[in-house]
Amino acid sequence: MLWSCRILLYLLLPTKRDVSSFVTTSKPSITTMPNAAPPLALTTPELLEYILAFLPPRDLLLVQRVCKPWHDLITTSPTLQTLLYFRAPPPSSSPSLTPFSSSEYTLNPLLKSAFPFLFSPNKVQSAERAEDWDVEWGDLELPAAVDPNVKPFIYSSFNRNPAAFRRKEASWRRMHISNPPVRTIVWRRESAGMAGLFIGECVTGFGDSTGRTSSITLGTLGEDALQRKWDEESRSGFRKTDEGYLISKDQLDLQKEDGLRMAVLYDYLFEVNCTGYVPSHWNVEFAVGQYPHPQKVVEYAHQPNAELSLAKLMRDEEHEEHEGAGVTMLVEVHWSKGCIVEEEEDYQQFRSDGYQNVDVGPMARLKEMMWD
Repeated sequence: MLWSCRILLYLLLPTKRDVSSFVTTSKPSITTMPNAAPPLALTTPELLEYILAFLPPRDLLLVQRVCKPWHDLITTSPTLQTLLYFRAPPPSSSPSLTPFSSSEYTLNPLLKSAFPFLFSPNKVQSAERAEDWDVEWGDLELPAAVDPNVKPFIYSSFNRNPAAFRRKEASWRRMHISNPPVRTIVWRRESAGMAGLFIGECVTGFGDSTGRTSSITLGTLGEDALQRKWDEESRSGFRKTDEGYLISKDQLDLQKEDGLRMAVLYDYLFEVNCTGYVPSHWNVEFAVGQYPHPQKVVEYAHQPNAELSLAKLMRDEEHEEHEGAGVTMLVEVHWSKGCIVEEEEDYQQFRSDGYQNVDVGPMARLKEMMWD
């Protein structure tokens, strides 16, 4: 990244020096170049913004460190903030910023690189069998007996560079997950145990999608609250609301938020998988468009051999207009309950300093089957 920035600056500075001399120099230094007034492109925000927009997201994120003017420009430019996934593109944005049709989306490449399996936990097992697996992840030591559900946290940049990623102000926590942003998120819980099968879900919408939404409460759990909450859930088959256990809380303003940010998703998955009560398995799915009406989902759930995948549920909605609907995301967690719920090992090393308990609800029951 620094080399690309030096090349960029070298080409912009007013000098007659041949570019080949720069390439053959072992340690090019900008300070050795002739003293001259900065070129127009470096002092004109519009031109500099245009140039910086061609950088890959990772390089664009890092060049904020070059100098204060660059930092100020990148952090205040709607165009550059959109390219960094901090800001949702406006509906009338140029095609160069959102080169997607109404049925397309792209995952944030920075988050996908940092958390390669958090958006596809089912792919960990097959990826571990790849020939180049040890080359990429062989430097990480796994616990003696690690639950497969925790591996997406282990195989991540958070685990490899915890000092940078754990920080409360770390930039990844403020990023959107995709472009267009996730405007609707479906939180689903399935619990199968001695009593029967229970499936519940709630739907959260952001921005213009808040008409059919559940709430998201961010807060801090009191002492021993997590243990009491899980004990109650294990008896009922459903995740209890955290409302009664929070010693501090903050209702997320869904109307002002233009999409789901990584902090909410990460903190939710951390609590589900890393706090001592690991589910049997969990999954994440993406689709573009409007999620079906809750009543339609309930009716479908009661059909014989109903498949509740996001792709299946939204297939009947494909004829509807997708423009402005954004991305729909399903976070599905499955629990297998026995007579005794045992606390498993927790993984507090993956807890962000900015962690907040994520409480979603109310949870509507899609299906309930009592065993004979």
